[in-house]
Amino acid sequence: MSRLRVLATPYWAIGTSLAFLGVALARVIGPALAEDAARRYTAAGGHVLVGLGLFVICLGVRNRLRAANADTAAEPDQTGPQNTA
Repeated sequence: MSRLRVLATPYWAIGTSLAFLGVALARVIGPALAEDAARRYTAAGGHVLVGLGLFVICLGVRNRLRAANADTAAEPDQTGPQNTA
């Protein structure tokens, strides 16, 4: 599997989108608001979205590693006979 194909999974797309949306809320939209309370809530919501996006990416990496480990565990050992005594 190529390096870019690994990044084309739904986990990466959704996680990256959530993280960028969170950064936009916290760093672009939040400071532009006039009210202090709205600014704080927008920044907090943005930080939550960034964390959620990173969590979704972590889920995708975990699933990819589990699939890779399941593939290698299913393959027989090709090293030759082993001494069991």
